[in-house]
Amino acid sequence: MARQALTSAIAASRAKFEAALQGLTTEQMVGPGAAGEWSVKDILAHITACEVEVLTNLGKAERGQKLGQAGLDRTAIDAQNAKWLAEYRDRPLERVLDDFRGVHRQIIRKVKGLRDEELAAPVPWQRGLPLHQYFMEEVVDHEAEHLPDLQAWRQKQRHGANGAS
Repeated sequence: MARQALTSAIAASRAKFEAALQGLTTEQMVGPGAAGEWSVKDILAHITACEVEVLTNLGKAERGQKLGQAGLDRTAIDAQNAKWLAEYRDRPLERVLDDFRGVHRQIIRKVKGLRDEELAAPVPWQRGLPLHQYFMEEVVDHEAEHLPDLQAWRQKQRHGANGAS
């Protein structure tokens, strides 16, 4: 996948997510229930933390350091998610939104700074898959994983607001 195509995929994914956030009140964003017990704010903080991890891992890989291991098994992923949730829980919504958007800008800058050849090259720490696949899995696919919960919750909110059952 070429840099421009990857940049477009990342931007399109985020545009869908941002559209799902449009018009939400602060109360809606911080109240539980958007995805299980998670609030919209919790989902945004989770995505932000994961994308920070992407950037951190890329930096570590460039320096020849060991990468984070949260993706190895479900238990490790759940533990990492709980840690991140606790870290972000008391952060004000405005800061979570700023972080969510700021790390996205950094991801885009990182991708734009890579050559097509670098994105196509297999990387050992990514099971030999090309680097672009890391961005697709950890950014685009990850946002796509959480978007249906947010959209379903929004739909439920609309029906509840309209008095429908």
